[in-house]
Parts: sequence; structure tokens; C-alpha cells
Amino acid sequence: SISRAVAHVERALDAAEAAERQVDTSSKLTPRDMPDDVAHRYIALTERLVQALLRYDAETAGQIIEEASALLPVEQICLGILQPALADIGERWSRGEIPVSVEHFASGFVLRRVGALFNASRPETGNPTVLTACAEGELHEVGLLIMSLLLSQHGFRVVHLGANVPTADLQQAIAGIKPDAILLAASTESVARHLAGEVEHLRAWLATFPLNGKTPLLCVGGRAFVSEPALREGLAAHYLGDDAMMALTELCRLTNGQI
Repeated sequence: SISRAVAHVERALDAAEAAERQVDTSSKLTPRDMPDDVAHRYIALTERLVQALLRYDAETAGQIIEEASALLPVEQICLGILQPALADIGERWSRGEIPVSVEHFASGFVLRRVGALFNASRPETGNPTVLTACAEGELHEVGLLIMSLLLSQHGFRVVHLGANVPTADLQQAIAGIKPDAILLAASTESVARHLAGEVEHLRAWLATFPLNGKTPLLCVGGRAFVSEPALREGLAAHYLGDDAMMALTELCRLTNGQI
């Protein structure tokens, strides 16, 4: 419904505004800065996107994103349209209102769109280097890919490994890439609990295998740590925050990254 879309969009805008005090976004126009008629159009784009995805209509969904691209910066397209639309559809599926095929179709559409934006951002350039990966067993990649895009846009070199990365393979990647920071994501409680143990293992391994004379920052994030704050307790890693903009701000602070 439109009310659900409005709620998702407003949460995204609140997150972006909270981060503006620490991340310089002065050159970007946010929807709350816009005239009411433009802000209403922004919310309507999200609802139209949801309806197109519910119909398996990739052509119309693509046209809607092109419209949004003429109105909004990439961050707001991802955080204020694509992510809220996908969350809306996920909630409809969890309530049994739509089949899983719609959720998979929508996830695939959003993943391809964000992936194209990520590739265009030239993630292979920049400094410092961040390795991003979904924890072992984590199949939902969209949120982490959006985070990787934001990092790339703000000057980081980003190596994104994608979904469900086994710890042994992650260690091989770390040894080869020698990142300054490692960001691991979990969206479900079971994966987050498994990740907590793997983080302990990784930290011990990193302590015996320094890279470039220093130990990389070990960071975690994802929906599981937002919905279950107790999962953050005792973590042998930095929890970056409840949303992508907070995580960007915190990682910049930790790495002294330039925004």
C-alpha cells in the first residue's frame, strides 16, 4: 500500500538526515529539502516500482528507475526507492500475500540495478581498501551491495565478494587482497549467531597473520543486528550502525577515510 511505501521511504530519509551531521552531503538534494509536490512524486515512484515488481514487469520498473535518476542522487535512489520497495515486497511475502517467485524476481531486479551502479562507480580505484562479504549462509546480498556502492562513491577501493562466503575462502581472499577493513553482513539471527563465532576465529587468525604490517579492521552489519541488538554484545568486531549511512560514517571515522 502507499502507507507502507511512505513509512519505508521516511525511515530511509531519517537515516540519511541523521548521518548528514557527520557525512558531507551538502552537494546533494534530499527529498525533505524538496518542494512538497516533488517529495510526493518521490514517494509515488516507490509505490509504482512496487506495483511493477508485483506484476513481474521489469520494463516498467526500469523506466521508473530512469525517472528517479533524473530527480535524485544515487544514494537516495538506492536507500529511498530500491531498498524500501524491496522491503515492502519482503513484508508482503512474509504475510503470505504474494508467492516467493515475486520476492525472488524483485530481489533479482534490485540486485542487477545496484550491481550496475556499483560497477559504474569504479570500485577498483580509491583508498583505503574495504573487503565486503556476506557471512557464510547469508544469501541476501542487496543491502551489502548498496553499502559497497556507497563506499565506492565516497572514495574507498571496494572488493565485493557477494553472498554466502565460507570462512576458509574469506581467509584466502584476505591474504591476497590485504584490505584495510573487512565488512561482513548477516540479515538473519541464525547467520548472525554463526558469524559471531566466525569473527572470533577470524580475529585470532588475523592476529597471527598481519597484513602490510597492520591488522585490518573487522566490522559487521546487517538487519539481524538491528532487529536483535543483543547479538551485538560481546562481538569481537566493530558494529557499524543501524543503516548504510551510519555505517559509512563510522567506517570513515575508523579508517580516517576521506569523504
